[in-house]
Amino acid sequence: MYAYPTSARSVSVTTTMPMAVTMSSCAPGGFWSLTVPGPVSTSRVAMNSARVSAVRDGLVPSNPVKQVRRPRKRKRVGDDLEHWPTDGTGSDARCPDMDAFRATADADPLAGAWRLTLCGLTRADVMGLRWSDVDLEAGVVTVRQGRVALDSGDATDEPKSAQRRRRVPVETIHPGTVALLRQLRARQAADRLATGTAWQGSSSGAGYVVVDEVGRPLRPEVYSDRFRRLCERAEVPTIKLHSVRHSLAQWMIALGVPPDAAAALLGHTTEVFLSTYLPEAGAAGIRHAAAALGQAMSA
Repeated sequence: MYAYPTSARSVSVTTTMPMAVTMSSCAPGGFWSLTVPGPVSTSRVAMNSARVSAVRDGLVPSNPVKQVRRPRKRKRVGDDLEHWPTDGTGSDARCPDMDAFRATADADPLAGAWRLTLCGLTRADVMGLRWSDVDLEAGVVTVRQGRVALDSGDATDEPKSAQRRRRVPVETIHPGTVALLRQLRARQAADRLATGTAWQGSSSGAGYVVVDEVGRPLRPEVYSDRFRRLCERAEVPTIKLHSVRHSLAQWMIALGVPPDAAAALLGHTTEVFLSTYLPEAGAAGIRHAAAALGQAMSA
């Protein structure tokens, strides 16, 4: 709530947010102060709203909040991104935490789905995957849609970019993935028979790959919760589910995978991959340009 006194000599605005940011200024005929608890970005919005009302009511002559610059949020890139570390380089590069997680996750009822996550699919990719998108003979899955969590349920839509629509050779990446996907499909068929008329999934077995015991698409946040519990069970650092993709990116860099190939696997453009995981990749090009300019200027 914001409260303005009738006197133009004092204006006080308070809210009930957690942190405190205070701004004061002098106005002709009086002193104006504003205290807004909360993050700076939130406080700026509240301050501006209060100031606009104060200017409109003639309590202050102008709105200085418009001159306040928003704090620039530092983007985490490269090694600063949360990930499981990689040991070694070249063909000897390994990600021990990913190996440990896979060993534990392979015993989970959703083992086939965890293999897809370890192949670089996003949570939305895995949650939106249907059995019609899975070629068990070729060991390839095709990402055609994504399913995301909403406050009132979930939503399925096209991949958010053209690059996210891709074919991923999951059996090539993690041998044994097809066998685990077959087990997952067989378990769904057994659940469908055991549930009978209470089954809420596809009756033909062509529905979502990841469902609960009665055939309902598994909630995305439930998948993330299960991931955290598996991390604890595997005794590996509990990273965010999305950070598995960062771990894969760092592993591929250590292996020497070309950026365009690594980007394609993760569903990125090469430019996004370079700016996210190799932000200083242009250093060699800069040195080459500088040398050329220096040679030309000294000629």
